[in-house]
Amino acid sequence: MDIEPIYCAEQIKIPPNLADALKAYTKEVIRANPEDIIAFSCNYFAKLADYSSNLVVDATPDLDQIKQVSATMAQIESPTAGDFAKVCTQVGISPEILERAFTLDSPDFDSANAVVLLLTMVSSNLENLLELTFEVLGSEHHLPVSKITGILEFLSTRDESVTASMKDKLKAALEGKEVASINEIKATLFSPEE
Repeated sequence: MDIEPIYCAEQIKIPPNLADALKAYTKEVIRANPEDIIAFSCNYFAKLADYSSNLVVDATPDLDQIKQVSATMAQIESPTAGDFAKVCTQVGISPEILERAFTLDSPDFDSANAVVLLLTMVSSNLENLLELTFEVLGSEHHLPVSKITGILEFLSTRDESVTASMKDKLKAALEGKEVASINEIKATLFSPEE
């Protein structure tokens, strides 16, 4: 470990993946809420180091791969988690990426939610994630309101930035509608309060 003092900003060299590593670590700490954060951290980073050393392929899927997965899954009647894993492998998304992203053995598997989780890997924030969701899952950038609210509900179980008030605000704005556009969603969720 380098213990040289830092006297100026030019001495600071930030590794390109530091932000992603800290974000993932922070989410795990918040999710686990450990009593002993030092012990938890040691265990977390030991497991991460072990996992990383055994990882052969660690390429984040790209948007085209995710679009291929979505299009193929849309053609399968009553798709299962196994179908999803197989399609992902066929388009070049490694099983390691799937394991890192989510558990496929959930009894309530939903392919749209699985696609959204893949999209979280290529999106920069919640607004961008919703834009990509409409691009990949939507028809002419429109989605059924039931699908939008279902996706937002699903995201709220994994991302604390999707709040109950956000879901309530969206539900009120979309009441009585069958489909909505990304612009309506963005105006409702991301426009400043007046």
